[in-house]
Amino acid sequence: MRALLLIPMLAGLVGCEAVEEADYFMLEPGNSWTYALIQGGADGDEWTLTISDASEREETQRGDLWFALMRPEPDPIDPDLTIQVPHREFNMSQEADNTGEEPIPIGYTYRAVENEEGQLDQFFVKYGGSDEDWSNSWDFEWESETGTTSWTYEINADRSTDPVGTGLGTWEDNIIVDRTIAQTNIDAFGDPTTQTRLHHEVWSAGAGLVRYRFTSAEDLVTEAVMRQANAFTIE
Repeated sequence: MRALLLIPMLAGLVGCEAVEEADYFMLEPGNSWTYALIQGGADGDEWTLTISDASEREETQRGDLWFALMRPEPDPIDPDLTIQVPHREFNMSQEADNTGEEPIPIGYTYRAVENEEGQLDQFFVKYGGSDEDWSNSWDFEWESETGTTSWTYEINADRSTDPVGTGLGTWEDNIIVDRTIAQTNIDAFGDPTTQTRLHHEVWSAGAGLVRYRFTSAEDLVTEAVMRQANAFTIE
């Protein structure tokens, strides 16, 4: 993956050391995870996350990686069939500080994305530091060309050693990422209406995304925990 020169972004990353000994995100082509729903959805529903090379995505090949978190839904043509639809889908690239002798990975930024998820060139995730109490946060805004819809994104990331249980065991070295997405629509009378959605992610060292919770604008909660993965082996 390419390493980009990101001097303007480094100001907000003071004290954020690269993590080389522990990969929390496991964002490598070919890695995949299966998740069991423990809240929301139908009985037996499973979600899948796959990481592919961006060149494999038909819609756009921008960036390095293609992130696809899929959920099952009834086929709109034949309700007896189930199809996989994207819950979150975007392309991204790995970014690095290339000012020294060796590139220092910083995190991953969006390269092809819907407004619901984020904005081009903004960070999807950042690498954590080595301190146990490491934390970081960032935010950004986006407005439609018509000016009738705008989005505000607030992301908070914290290092945590609290145990998080999944179908593949318990994980105690985690980065907790909370995303708050507020979408504001202006109606024909100029009155604003804001809807808020929440994403809660648990990224574990050596395992990737192990737990995920989504709260919709209607306060409906869907939560999934990792059931299977090919991204790592359990010794």
